[in-house]
Amino acid sequence: MSTAHDPLAPGEALSPCETPSPCVEAAPCAPIEPECGGDRAAVARTPRQARGQRRVHAILDAAAAIINEEGFAAATMHAIARRSGTTIGSMYHFFPDITHVLQALGTRHACGIGELLTQLDAAPIDWSALSTAEAVDRFVDPLLAYLDAHPELLELLQRMPSARDVPPKSELDALMLQMAGRIVASRCPRLTPDDRQARAAVLLAAIDGVCRRVPGMTNAQPVLFRELKQMLVLYLGASP
Repeated sequence: MSTAHDPLAPGEALSPCETPSPCVEAAPCAPIEPECGGDRAAVARTPRQARGQRRVHAILDAAAAIINEEGFAAATMHAIARRSGTTIGSMYHFFPDITHVLQALGTRHACGIGELLTQLDAAPIDWSALSTAEAVDRFVDPLLAYLDAHPELLELLQRMPSARDVPPKSELDALMLQMAGRIVASRCPRLTPDDRQARAAVLLAAIDGVCRRVPGMTNAQPVLFRELKQMLVLYLGASP
């Protein structure tokens, strides 16, 4: 989760995600350029009308449901079209291939997590007044709750890394790093800015690494998340 942004110190403002909501109402009408090269004619189209926006929502909802119920490999263009009640022609009108569907689903989740972090930052939390365990709970629990409500996101992270390379990813990374930096600063106020940034980056890498292991260890998910939080408490409590 590398970024050029410095983590925030306590009291500094957290910038909201600058990318439009994944619900596409505020998105521009121009096609979205693919993130990973290839044929530039093969682009996902942002709908102009409310009916088209609802159709894209239904397509992404269907993709998420299929991944959750049948597995990642079952999420094909035809299966998603059937599940969403969309003609295959309409599917290809909005998305040239399954990769763009999954990237759009990743975009929706990236913005969803960004909104969650912005709300967390707006809450009147005095991080320095919390114990280390309480600070970890306040930061990690909303993220784990989101993952629990949207398990397909874990599959996207595990099975399709390119789905993370979506337009709001840089803003989301900045939000995550800034929020982690805020917690690190409250636990370790004597750290230099560079050391604070490094510790915040390691904290996020630990969260990311554990989350990537969850899809292959479904039965162990509660234990993994419990161990993750205990590890973060010990790491944040370590002397600078």
